[in-house]
Amino acid sequence: QAILDLVGAPIPYLVAVLLTSLLERQRATKTKISKKMVLRSFQEDLLGGAASSFFMQYRSRLDRYYPGLEARAAKAILGSLSRAEGAMRRDQIYQIYLRTGNVQPSPKAQENFMQLMYKLDNDFYVVAKNDSYEFFSRVIKLWWKSHYGFQGV
Repeated sequence: QAILDLVGAPIPYLVAVLLTSLLERQRATKTKISKKMVLRSFQEDLLGGAASSFFMQYRSRLDRYYPGLEARAAKAILGSLSRAEGAMRRDQIYQIYLRTGNVQPSPKAQENFMQLMYKLDNDFYVVAKNDSYEFFSRVIKLWWKSHYGFQGV
């Protein structure tokens, strides 16, 4: 249960990396797996390095598949979401979108914003809940916060 609590939405690759790390620690120390060992594996091995290529690929997709304003706005939105305690309201995120692109509110801007949010949802960066959004994965949120959380408007 401690593993699922730390990981949040289970992404099979990340769970596999964490379990492999945990088993390696257990074999090296010849001790029982504990919550403390799970936490150390999570922080040091998963967030700290073993999955860095996965996380970097996740980040670089924005530059590759999101053109211009979409990429800038996505990075600013994800930076803000990574620092948020919970979900952020759609209207708050829309304001980030407008400021990032120096865009005036309009029906077209609203449509472009909603297309961006749909794309981020569809690509498993965020998840929509009612009129709010949050990171799809707790692990990716924590990694994003530590590496790119400063990005915002």
